[in-house]
Amino acid sequence: MKLFRKIFLQTILGFLLISQLTMVYFLYESQKQTLMDQRKSQEIIFTDKFHEFSRKLEESLKLLKNNDAEGRKLAAVQSFRDVFGNYGAFYQHGEWICNATPYEFDYMGISEVNGENNGEVPIQTIDGRKLMLTFTQISDSNIQAGILYYQDVTEIYQRTERLFLKGFLITVFLLVVGGFIIWKSLFATMRPLMELKKAAAAISEGNYQIRVSEGRKDELGELACSFNHMAATIEESIQKLTETNRRQQQMLGSLAHELKTPMTAIMGYADTLLTVRLSDKRREQALRYIQKECSRLSRLSVKILELTGLYEEEKSGLNLQSFQVGKFLNHIKALTGFTLKEKEIQLEVQCSPSDLQKTADVDLLTSFVLNLVDNAGKASEEGGKIRIIAEDKALIVEDYGRGITSEDLERVTEAFYMVDKSRSRKEGGAGLGLALCKEIADLHHWKMSIESEPEKGTRVILSWLQSGYKMEDIR
Repeated sequence: MKLFRKIFLQTILGFLLISQLTMVYFLYESQKQTLMDQRKSQEIIFTDKFHEFSRKLEESLKLLKNNDAEGRKLAAVQSFRDVFGNYGAFYQHGEWICNATPYEFDYMGISEVNGENNGEVPIQTIDGRKLMLTFTQISDSNIQAGILYYQDVTEIYQRTERLFLKGFLITVFLLVVGGFIIWKSLFATMRPLMELKKAAAAISEGNYQIRVSEGRKDELGELACSFNHMAATIEESIQKLTETNRRQQQMLGSLAHELKTPMTAIMGYADTLLTVRLSDKRREQALRYIQKECSRLSRLSVKILELTGLYEEEKSGLNLQSFQVGKFLNHIKALTGFTLKEKEIQLEVQCSPSDLQKTADVDLLTSFVLNLVDNAGKASEEGGKIRIIAEDKALIVEDYGRGITSEDLERVTEAFYMVDKSRSRKEGGAGLGLALCKEIADLHHWKMSIESEPEKGTRVILSWLQSGYKMEDIR
């Protein structure tokens, strides 16, 4: 992360932390004080109501003709309703005999908490509401009961939340304004270091011609001079090694790229042999696939060295042979089955006519088609579809994936060129697939063309150009 960005973020985060902690503290203290005032007010109201209840109960008891337990109970309930209304509950003999509130209260729990907190019941959350409870027990000659009185203080908590949200929005606004000012100030102060960093990054990416300004007379100016001298030395050395490194890199990259797909097939069949009990026929078939692919790898390594021009022995040329295209496509489908199955991609092959025969270097053609299927698989989403269509005039590989822009389409056949470098490297690409395909097509005197639209898919057409055919004949 850039140094000035670290300073900027530390300043912003410090301001945000202090402001939010301060706001939370004051909101907490404000809410606490409000609840304390509400508690005092409720206690006063409860005391007044309790005295009024006691007076009404005493008057009711005097008017009773039969001063028995049931009569006293009815008199107490009526007096309670007249005084407390819908904001209280009356408990006697193990049950709530009068509870006009919309809530259910736990008498035993409230009684225990009331005793543990010196007669004060903490705020309870019932049915999503915050309730402040006042509870007392009556024990005299007339009646033994418990009285609970509540007030809904949810609005106090909601008001605190609204104030916090408003304070947070104000803080964000101040952060945006203040952050912009701090950003501009830091940017101007640290611009020379940023320029030096950009130049170093450009050199790391291969731009060895870049230099920085040496106009300053301080330590940063001396650093710029040393940097320019270093860049010039590096550029001189790189120019001497570029061609050799390019050829070696292309050889190693080509080998790695071409080994990946057959090795996947080999490992897939090997895992099947190790984990699945197969019949003798199917086991022999799997072993023959492995043997065939190992042989192809051996031949392919020589072919790749020939293509890169680094094979020191005499070039043997193309090993042209006639083959049945339909069987060839089925072989391709079998080789790519394990790789495509991971993304649940469907591969469809079509050969028209079904007995179509062609002449080519089968190893190189296999590499050609596997590269195209591999690229199509990377461009396709899970559950996608890839089609291989073989006709007398052309071999077509098409997908319905991400597609390629017109700008990138002009360069995709360049060695090591990748449309999305980060994604291609993450998926194991090296930017050599289409370059090798073009080289294989040229060696066979075929023509390869690419059609693509972003988000619609890509179609690669390999024209089996023969005497008498023109590109207009290839759809």
